[in-house]
Amino acid sequence: MQRGNKKMKFVIYSLFYFIIVFLFSTIHSCKISNKKKGITQDSSLYSNENYTPLFLDKSLVENYLQADTSLKTIADEVLAFYQRRDYQFAWFQNDGDTKSLLNFLNLLDHYSYTFADTSINSRPIRSYLESVALDSTYFRRNLDDMDKIELLSTVTYFQYARKAYSGLEKDPKDLEWYIPRKKKNYQLLIERITCSDVELEPYEPVNEFYRALKKQLIVYRELLHRKSWPVILVDSFPLKFGDTATSLIFIKEKLSWLGDFNSFDSSPIFSDSLQSAVKKFQFRMGLIQDGVIDSFTLLELNKPLEERIKQISINMERLRWMPDSIPPDYILVNIPDFNLYVYKSNQFVFKMPVVVGKNITETSIFSGQMTHIVFKPYWNIPASIIQNEILPRIKKNPMYLELNGMEVLSGNQIVDPNSISWKKYNATIPYTIRQKPGLKNALGNVKFLFPNSYSIYFHDTPSKKLFSENARAFSHGCIRLSDPMKLVNYILRDDINGTEDRIQEYLSKKTETWVPIHPIPVFICYFSSWVDINGLLHFRKDIYGHDKRVNSEIYNIAPY
Repeated sequence: MQRGNKKMKFVIYSLFYFIIVFLFSTIHSCKISNKKKGITQDSSLYSNENYTPLFLDKSLVENYLQADTSLKTIADEVLAFYQRRDYQFAWFQNDGDTKSLLNFLNLLDHYSYTFADTSINSRPIRSYLESVALDSTYFRRNLDDMDKIELLSTVTYFQYARKAYSGLEKDPKDLEWYIPRKKKNYQLLIERITCSDVELEPYEPVNEFYRALKKQLIVYRELLHRKSWPVILVDSFPLKFGDTATSLIFIKEKLSWLGDFNSFDSSPIFSDSLQSAVKKFQFRMGLIQDGVIDSFTLLELNKPLEERIKQISINMERLRWMPDSIPPDYILVNIPDFNLYVYKSNQFVFKMPVVVGKNITETSIFSGQMTHIVFKPYWNIPASIIQNEILPRIKKNPMYLELNGMEVLSGNQIVDPNSISWKKYNATIPYTIRQKPGLKNALGNVKFLFPNSYSIYFHDTPSKKLFSENARAFSHGCIRLSDPMKLVNYILRDDINGTEDRIQEYLSKKTETWVPIHPIPVFICYFSSWVDINGLLHFRKDIYGHDKRVNSEIYNIAPY
């Protein structure tokens, strides 16, 4: 087996979020049906470069499938899959897991939540990844385990596909629909997509999100071939309403090409129509919408068209996992956009600013079902925060826990913190620590729970100043809401627990109150480019580097 010696990284890569839930909105039966003719990835779009440098031994695959008689029904499919790949890995690169592995595990999570079916066990795969994440030497000491987890991941996929795809009109023949054998020829793929080649259509998703991005990809490709895209230079910043500058002529021209500036004005004067166009452009780029051209606005305006096209295509690649229909009611958080969106009956209701995980504590990408609102919650502090932040502070100040409203538990029993010799602990401790409800509680007055493998939830926060920042990646991984009570009132609007008196009763208590709700789909997404409900194309920064990873895994071109 060929592989590098890099440390395995347990980072949750790109999408999907939609991939996990939307698939099942069209499924009405979990019964196994006759095998349907499927659709595989279009191999003519492949380059000569392998998808991954890792390979399995042929005999290992055959022996694995023969040794377990329970795999008889899928053995031929698994074997054929690896034969077509020349036994190339599907789920791992030499520096860790691919985006596809975590996407698939998220999909399994939602399947088990939606259908209460845990017969497909993904625990061994997760345990392996968690071991790698928690022990930096695990990967180097257990290289051969990757063979087993690679095979187990593929077997688990085909077991899942037998159930989840049953009853659908279109059934993927194998994993090549998601995981190519070779990296894709980027230039050829763009040409084929934008030319609307009918031969490619059977291989493309037909969901509305993909179609909307495809239309914009065609627009940008035409701009690339028909327009020069010079770098605009500005003598001084900022440029604002009423100013005069030669550079404004070129700025108006670019904004006109992009559809933001609809006036025929080509003068060097900063007009009111230009101010409106700049605000529209800033909105699409996730910038402060002040109508003033500063260095940040000009930087986005000068981004090469080739870079924008690549960004669009990477997000289209994510959408290959997304099926045709979506649930009518859902809550969505787009991490690079730092916003939460609420939809009812397929109509946008409202959005609010959120704070997501900082780069070293990334907010995971997944979907789930919101099932409870918890008023005046305890904050059960994660072990990593206890180890890295709380324990050092306790050692410096024995009164730290009391001053911050925290208590120590051994099992379910509260322990006197003064009875513990904290100095003898350097890493893990045999206790849990939680912060009691109150003004100092990091979760504020309310949290929103949707079961998931990452211990991620929405919550209030006593620290409101961060919501005034334009880029809001500051948390330990959970998602802080700028106006949690607005979401509470929306969710409980038709519930007996949603009256003003009942909500105030919950908020006045000094203990937790769990309120069950009718399950609501929640999507934690990562779109750095998308088309909104008004048809506007948006771009955001790749704050976690997921776009770079998709680019390096999928395409045969230089790093993004």
